[in-house]
Amino acid sequence: RGLLLEGVCGNGKKLLAQAIAGELGGYLVSINGNLLADRVLHSGDAKIRFLFELVRQISKEKYAVLFIDDFDVVTKNAQLGQADKTAYTLRVCIESIREDEKILVIGPLHRQ
Repeated sequence: RGLLLEGVCGNGKKLLAQAIAGELGGYLVSINGNLLADRVLHSGDAKIRFLFELVRQISKEKYAVLFIDDFDVVTKNAQLGQADKTAYTLRVCIESIREDEKILVIGPLHRQ
């Protein structure tokens, strides 16, 4: 379903995702986690559902590699113990990927 990549900025996490998409002969869908963050109440979960529906449509033709840059931003509130519907929706969408769907989610963590 997916994988997490950890490392400092600039060490090639996105380049690796591009290489994976190329090897699979598929598409790379890249989005910054800041765009998915829940700035307006419950807007983040709607964006995530829309994004996964888009990726599902793409995966009907070829592999779809979903690269969510700054993955930590989306999950930060949940790690702080706050109720965060955005992080929950992201988890549900990732867990709902079926084995026959050609979708891979990559979430890079920018930690030092």
